[in-house]
Amino acid sequence: MVRREDEHAAELRALGAEVVIGELTRPETVAAALQGVARM
Repeated sequence: MVRREDEHAAELRALGAEVVIGELTRPETVAAALQGVARM
């Protein structure tokens, strides 16, 4: 989970990660970002 689309998110994707956007200080974004997640 990342806060925004940026070069770090792109690097994670290049490594094979499934990147989602979420902000820990905004719980509604975390809940949406984690829908369907089986493992972290």
